[in-house]
Amino acid sequence: MLIRGATLADGRDRDVQIADGVIVAVESRVDAKDDETILDASEYHLLPGAIDAHVHFRVPGDPHKETWHSGSRSAAAGGVTTVVDQPNTAPPTVSGDAFDQKVTLTADSVVDWGINGGVTPDWEPESLFDRDLFALGEVFLADSTGEMGVSVEMFVEAVEQAAQRAIPVTVHAEDESLFDESALTGDLGGTGRAAASDRWSAYRTADAEVAAIRQALQVGDHGAGIHIAHTSTPDGIDAVADSEATCEVSPHHMFLSRADHAALGTYSRMNPPLRDESRREAVFQRVADGTVDIVATDHAPHTAAEKTASLDEAPSGVPGVETMLPLLLGAVRREELTLERVRDVTAATPASLFDIPHKGAIEVGRDADLVVVDLGSETEIRASELHTNVEWTPFEGKTGVFPERTLVRGQTVYDRDEPTGSEFGPSIGQNVRNAWTRENQTVISAPDCSLRRYFTQRVSRDCRSRCYFRYSCRPRRDETRRPGRILSALPDLTQPGQVGSGRNRAEQNGRGFTRGPVDRSMDVLEVADKAVSTGPLCDACLGRLVADRSFGLGNDERGQALRTALALERDTPYEPPELGDCWVCEGRCMEFDHWAERAVTAVGDRQFQTYQVGTRVPPLLEENDELLRAEAELGPEAGERLNSEFNREVGKRIGQETETEVEFTRPDVQFTIDLAEDSIDATVNSAFVYGRYRKLERGIPQTEWPCSDCDGSGRQGQRLCSTCDGSGYLYPDSVEQLTAPVVRDVMDGTAATFHGAGREDVDARMLETGRPFVIEVEEPQRRRIDTNRLEGDINAFADGRVEVEGLRLASYEMVKRVKGLDASKRYRADVSFESDVDPEEIQAAGEQLSGASIQQYTPQRVDHRRASTTRERMAYEVTAEPTGPVEATVEIHGEGGLYVKELISGDDGRTEPNLSGLVGTDATVTALDVVSVEGEDEPFERDEYLLEWRRPASDGVSSRLLSAGSC
Repeated sequence: MLIRGATLADGRDRDVQIADGVIVAVESRVDAKDDETILDASEYHLLPGAIDAHVHFRVPGDPHKETWHSGSRSAAAGGVTTVVDQPNTAPPTVSGDAFDQKVTLTADSVVDWGINGGVTPDWEPESLFDRDLFALGEVFLADSTGEMGVSVEMFVEAVEQAAQRAIPVTVHAEDESLFDESALTGDLGGTGRAAASDRWSAYRTADAEVAAIRQALQVGDHGAGIHIAHTSTPDGIDAVADSEATCEVSPHHMFLSRADHAALGTYSRMNPPLRDESRREAVFQRVADGTVDIVATDHAPHTAAEKTASLDEAPSGVPGVETMLPLLLGAVRREELTLERVRDVTAATPASLFDIPHKGAIEVGRDADLVVVDLGSETEIRASELHTNVEWTPFEGKTGVFPERTLVRGQTVYDRDEPTGSEFGPSIGQNVRNAWTRENQTVISAPDCSLRRYFTQRVSRDCRSRCYFRYSCRPRRDETRRPGRILSALPDLTQPGQVGSGRNRAEQNGRGFTRGPVDRSMDVLEVADKAVSTGPLCDACLGRLVADRSFGLGNDERGQALRTALALERDTPYEPPELGDCWVCEGRCMEFDHWAERAVTAVGDRQFQTYQVGTRVPPLLEENDELLRAEAELGPEAGERLNSEFNREVGKRIGQETETEVEFTRPDVQFTIDLAEDSIDATVNSAFVYGRYRKLERGIPQTEWPCSDCDGSGRQGQRLCSTCDGSGYLYPDSVEQLTAPVVRDVMDGTAATFHGAGREDVDARMLETGRPFVIEVEEPQRRRIDTNRLEGDINAFADGRVEVEGLRLASYEMVKRVKGLDASKRYRADVSFESDVDPEEIQAAGEQLSGASIQQYTPQRVDHRRASTTRERMAYEVTAEPTGPVEATVEIHGEGGLYVKELISGDDGRTEPNLSGLVGTDATVTALDVVSVEGEDEPFERDEYLLEWRRPASDGVSSRLLSAGSC
């Protein structure tokens, strides 16, 4: 199969070729093989199939709720191509036999799958780990559906066993000891949607989730890869973000809040429960900004009859596997999320996180798990149109973008345009932990790991990139010069007062697990006293412990102040630290100037306006940072991390040196400092120029069109290609070739890509207001360009064939706007009729087409390269004026995607209504011009996406570098 002209999440238009279920080519142009099926996706976006790492398909045990047949079809209709089933079925998946029983039920799955093993007092780890598990868990740290809650002792045992086998552990984190029992006392209200379900949110408190997450993260130091399921609080997400663990967020915690309880009643009961609107917004923002690793549904179907019960009897959970991707794509349309972020949280990161490298990306060698979507086609979510066994959804009435087609390993498993009953493909699902994984993975041991415990790590081809635990294998550190051990500094998790023990965390042994800001009740001098007693410590590392105190100070200033205050408190001589003698950073806090200078050198003479700094700190120094906090009896989130200080201090110096600004979303330059490798990388991001073009001659395509007979080489054997006369192109010029090279040369970039707001036919001109476009220049040396002069250069180079105007520097968001904004277009067509037509009939036909809804089956001229389907488009206004006995000029204002030539001819009945049918004789377009392309509801031009170069006060490089912190 060849998918032609699809727009990828990053805005590139690419052909994607598939063979034997695997992607074999991703290029701007791929020649079709003989008899190859071609799917024209030029009007669509193409995404990698979503991986839902958290579903409950309810079999064995409750097939009336969901089966692999119904659940996988629901997944496919929602663009999910891999699902991971959780163990709380009946029986639970806690033994090899139970695993095998569940595997037999997957035979009806149309999507690929993984199965998690569970933990209960009766689990059989030896037989369970002998199977092809996806992960261990969800391990329940509080009872939920299935009553599989475990004690902390069993949790620790499970983590240790998983660590020995390199199996990640997924955790349902809620501390029952912090549930508010008073919330469920007294009358609980009615049943179903009339129930006072907000009390469920009050009962299972946000503090209960955050506490359990922090405790689970401590257990994770036993060497397992900890993944926190369905995090619902910003504090919980932040705790995970500052650890080696990962987390997921479910769509219901992104799109629903406690405000929805009033309408949903017990239909909104779930674990963890819905949170207040401010927390929901904060969780959503953490998904948007990259803090959250993945989105997974916790698809938990219960029938409407079961949910229509009292609050204390209704089961917890909501269905969601079919609506996850549509909801996220709806957020893309509203510009709340980027398409790249949706790709990452639903496909790329789950594949990387759970080590399924053959999934999750549109790259050569990956499984052809693909989803075709039309971002212009947003629909309301209706339970009656979903495919899960349970006939309800908590998202009823919300809007989303549903897939047009879903492919698993190159086979269509869902086609939205097929009639009901035949839209799904065959049951081809297989275990993603298949023979490929076993053949390409080995297990190695790391007995000298600095975490002290023996554990193994799974590797596939590239050890470091596939490591579950995100550690580099390294020799044990020299303990003689360190003041303590991570594990010995932590509370004993096997003692009472932990998860599920019934005791409040306040009763713990005084050390606690509190992450986040420094405890305001703690005397900062007490913190400083404990810290300086650990060994030689620089001012910056000391001050970093209380970085949240007294804004406006550097950490070195805080540290010096603490040291001075300690000397006054003790009435002892003040002793400044020896420069470079610090057991935590090993003198690295003296190097801020050094790295800023290297960054300026690395970027060379490239012009840039914004930048960002990222720092890879050696694992040993990260451990030292954690040790210092443990010795000072602070939570691991107290103060500031070493890498954060490096990013800020080095970035501050770069900004002052180059008179540029920090940008956290898409900077011009991304500096990456690797302290372990003693290297710095300056990644120069693309620059963008927006404008409108007019194509003044016919026979010019929008983008380059390589000759198919010679594959663009210009030769057939030893001879010049006779088809293209040796040029390598079917058409010698294109709008892209007449514009992009000039922009690339002016900006001195390595390559340039043309992005257009749709495209006109090769034989059509683009006139009057022109078509919006963006040219992307990769790795530009120059960004401060005169766009007026560039406009003249392009027009001179194009020599009257193409003209551009209104050129402006733009941001990446303008690419997405050009590619994704709904647009209407105006056309002018010269039409020839087969026989004489009454002029009044011609005019009347135009009036009849005005305001009409046009049904268009895929035109014959593109049927060989575009999916056959019926599309509905509006003809807003049509005027037809006779110019002769058998000629007329027809002007059309229509919705984007309207096939104008077929609106005139009828295309043998494929387009209805049409001009030919209304006048009673065949009509043909003899010449076509596009005269305007404008946004449906707003203009393409948006000020915040169009840039003005902010010229620094001095074009020269200043020599001012901030002084380094004392060390």
